[in-house]
Amino acid sequence: MKRIPYREIFRIFTKSDVTLICVLVAVSLVVGFFQLTAESPQIVQIFKNDSLVGEYDLSNDQLIDMECVVAKIENHKISIVYSTCPGQHCVHQGSHLPIVCLPNKVVIKAKERKEEMLISK
Repeated sequence: MKRIPYREIFRIFTKSDVTLICVLVAVSLVVGFFQLTAESPQIVQIFKNDSLVGEYDLSNDQLIDMECVVAKIENHKISIVYSTCPGQHCVHQGSHLPIVCLPNKVVIKAKERKEEMLISK
C-alpha cells in the first residue's frame, strides 16, 4: 500500500475550506460550552386551559394531580406520568420542557427569568 505524503493531504483543502472548518469547530465549542453551563430551571409553571394552575419548585419531589394529567417532580425534573389522552405523547416526551398535552390543554414550561427579576425588585 502506497503511503500518501503528509503535505499531499493538505493540498486537498483550500484556504476557504480550512477557514470554514475552523469556524464550524469554534461555533460547536461555544454552543457546547453554553449548553453545559446553562442553568436548569428551578421553577416550572403549569397551565390548563390557558390559566395558571400553579408554580412548582423542582427541588421538592412531588406528584401533581390535575384530574386528566398527573405530573411528577423527581431529581429536579418534571414529567407527565399519567394522562387520559389517547396518544400518550406527553407521557412519552419525558422531562424535556415545554411539555404539552394538546387533548387535555395542559402546558408545563419553565418560568421565565425576566419575571423572577421583576418580582425580586
